[in-house]
Amino acid sequence: MASRFGRLGIVLAACYSEVYPEALARLLEALATILDALATELQPRHVPFAEILSRLTLVLRNPAEEVQAAAVYLVMVIARHAGRNIPDTAWLRVAPEMRDTLGAQRRRVRYRAVEAYGWVARVLGRIETLVGPLLSVLQQSDRSMRIAAAAALAIAAAQDLGGVLPLLLLDAYVTEEDKHVQTGVIKAIGFLCSFSGAMKRVWDPVQVYAVTRLLESALVERYETHRQVACETVGHFALALVDQGYEEALVHLLDHVWPNYIALGAEVSDSHLTHAVEFAVRALGVALGAGVLHQYLAQGLFHPAKAVRGLYWPVQRWLGDYFGGMSGSSSCLFALAGPECPEACL
Repeated sequence: MASRFGRLGIVLAACYSEVYPEALARLLEALATILDALATELQPRHVPFAEILSRLTLVLRNPAEEVQAAAVYLVMVIARHAGRNIPDTAWLRVAPEMRDTLGAQRRRVRYRAVEAYGWVARVLGRIETLVGPLLSVLQQSDRSMRIAAAAALAIAAAQDLGGVLPLLLLDAYVTEEDKHVQTGVIKAIGFLCSFSGAMKRVWDPVQVYAVTRLLESALVERYETHRQVACETVGHFALALVDQGYEEALVHLLDHVWPNYIALGAEVSDSHLTHAVEFAVRALGVALGAGVLHQYLAQGLFHPAKAVRGLYWPVQRWLGDYFGGMSGSSSCLFALAGPECPEACL
């Protein structure tokens, strides 16, 4: 049975020049399924994984997204079964082509590309060789390429946070005048925090305070887009640090996020900055608890001006809904002192 599958795989591997995208995508998916089955019966050295991978470089440049989805799935199968048996130079030739698929329009292609890129980063011996070209992409003017590079950097950092995060922070500080690079680095950290929440990653104190310093400088920028990306990253960062004992750093970030929330005003707005700031405030409320956030709300809940009250009460209503109604959050409104001040006071 294995020999028959092998002959069928040789036939399919010779069909890379298929001109119809639908047919080529089905051929690649069939080849990936055959390789997945052969790897369970034969040793990796008996299957020509390296030759198949070397010929996938041109296929990944195909603009058809169904072909890209099938090609990255085939790369993931090769990396999973024979990643260590293929030299790093072959993976470094494929990685730039896979980076472009991270910015595909279809969600199915992006999800497959993220998983496949994670396998490629895992099998590479030195992830620093993968990070260097990605950091240079952040200087380009094409926004879709910068977002794809930021996602790729986050995937690489998820495999080796101690080796990739210092390179990201160094590039952000060295190229401080280039806002594209700083925004890309902050977005990559946001993607990384959204990944690490599901992975239950335990953060190191040095890493936490280094990222906090970068986010602090980004939250006081005068460019609205820069502050928007920083607020989104703060939200993901706060959710990734829940119950890890870094409340001091999160309160420091809340001190910088809260002026951005006050600056929004009470008028209803549907801008990206508004959604990003509200997400950051609520994420910090989840991470710090209702008591800490009430210290920021108490000053405006009963303000005589309606415009000021309209800014504070939406957060108070959200706290009541999230923490079990008013009974779960109203106790934080009052500070009960000792015998010298027996009455509750605001």
